[in-house]
Amino acid sequence: MIDKRRIYLNGLAEFKTARPALSVLTQNPSKPKDQDVVWITAKASSSVGLAWVKLYWRNIGAYNEDPMFDDGKHNDGNANDGVFGLSIPRQNLGTKIEYYVGARSTLAQGGAIRFLPATGGHVPPNYVITD
Repeated sequence: MIDKRRIYLNGLAEFKTARPALSVLTQNPSKPKDQDVVWITAKASSSVGLAWVKLYWRNIGAYNEDPMFDDGKHNDGNANDGVFGLSIPRQNLGTKIEYYVGARSTLAQGGAIRFLPATGGHVPPNYVITD
């Protein structure tokens, strides 16, 4: 029964949509101090085009969703090199920040989404501001 369901689902067009590739998630500085700006970068690409790359981050509660940039101005290396970056604002001593990155292919190509790490929404990378 399960095998028949798997075969059926894998045959649907929605499951054949090309998903973006995400890799090399970095945080700088790795151990932020009180009032440091923290830069998050990730490499993103898609064989069918990217609609967006976003940084999801929070202290407590719902995640903030902010667009990431590949323009050479957001600690992301050179413009259009496939590395996207964005900063998380300065935080106070003792604050715990959780974050992950998401990317979406163009809607015309199905709009598939991928997250880095894949467990980001419930087991995200994190850091705590120290002195």
